[in-house]
Amino acid sequence: MDGLSPDPSQLPTTDSDPSPSSNEGVEVDLDGMTDEGGELIDKLDEWLGSDSGAGSELDEADEDDPEWDFEEGETRVKDLTYVFCPAPHRKPILRLFTKHFCQHPAFSERNEGPCSAMEIRKHAVLEMYQFCRQRGLREVWGYLWTSWYLPRKWKLWARSTSPYISRWRTTMGTENFWKQLKHNHLHHMLRPRLDLLVWILITKVTPEYIARAEVLEDTHHLGRSKPLSTYQKYFKSSWKQLAEASVSGNIYVTDVTMWTCNCGQQKYHSQHLCKHLVQSVQPPPMHFWHQVVRRHILPLYRHPALVSDIEAMDVEHPDPDEGSITDGDDHVWMGNPDMLVEGQWREFDLEGMLGKRPRSVMSMSTEELSSSAEHDMEEVQRLLNEGDESDLEEEVRQ
Repeated sequence: MDGLSPDPSQLPTTDSDPSPSSNEGVEVDLDGMTDEGGELIDKLDEWLGSDSGAGSELDEADEDDPEWDFEEGETRVKDLTYVFCPAPHRKPILRLFTKHFCQHPAFSERNEGPCSAMEIRKHAVLEMYQFCRQRGLREVWGYLWTSWYLPRKWKLWARSTSPYISRWRTTMGTENFWKQLKHNHLHHMLRPRLDLLVWILITKVTPEYIARAEVLEDTHHLGRSKPLSTYQKYFKSSWKQLAEASVSGNIYVTDVTMWTCNCGQQKYHSQHLCKHLVQSVQPPPMHFWHQVVRRHILPLYRHPALVSDIEAMDVEHPDPDEGSITDGDDHVWMGNPDMLVEGQWREFDLEGMLGKRPRSVMSMSTEELSSSAEHDMEEVQRLLNEGDESDLEEEVRQ
């Protein structure tokens, strides 16, 4: 990874601004970066303001910080006209940084094929370095390199450093936990003792989260209609919004089976959707919103309803039971819901069937389950009649 560091001889010096002639041949595709859209990019543009000029919020930032805001030994700059990062460059830098954060080998770039994690970092470092060098932002590049693009810093925030695609983009889940802990249980305590804090976590906080987890399980209120989870509500809302979005005449490579599209917008979306993927499949049935599961690996979504219009409806899908917690199949499966209609639930032992089991077993009718059990008992009786005890033990070992 150290080999990706820019050549020190080519870094701009701090004595004078680089002349325009020194940057000849160095170009950054700002047009493509401006045209690229997506959920996260749209939120960034909304926060920065519709105008990238002097009207944006960052342009109004106070460059003249008070004395108490400086560290020990740090003083004000003598040049009163000095600006660390001029206002016109702030929005393009944030957009470029957002792009580098969201890139992943699973998402193909526009006009490019799939890239490895090493290629993504190499291109990101070169792109940001050229952007800063072309505009004489030597201090900005020094900050970005030492704080973000250095190899040991890059792996802390870039999504491309992991082979899995995380469900979270920030640490807001952890921050929300500490916020609730402080407001709900520690609001009247200032620096509590460690043993008291551990006691609160064990006796107060943990039971609450256990109760919340039980509500989310498939076994909660069995036989009743289950409301959509928070994630499923956002997923359904985003799906419907993208289904109604207008599509341009551009042609993109859309793969519904792997759930990828090279339009460039998928990596910015919180659910990794895009209008081309959503509009390339038939409208999903109602039960799809309850069954959709976000995976960590490709394909991100795997469901019989996600079939392209040009594909046959009898496409063979992988067995959902072949998943793991890593790829998102970490829920309890209760089997075929048809087993509950017309009072069939009275005919089988409910307590013995709770828990995760193969769908092929759970989808069997009551008669099939009983006949399977009788067949097993007959097989054991046959072994007892035909062989002695040693033969039975050897059969069991096999």
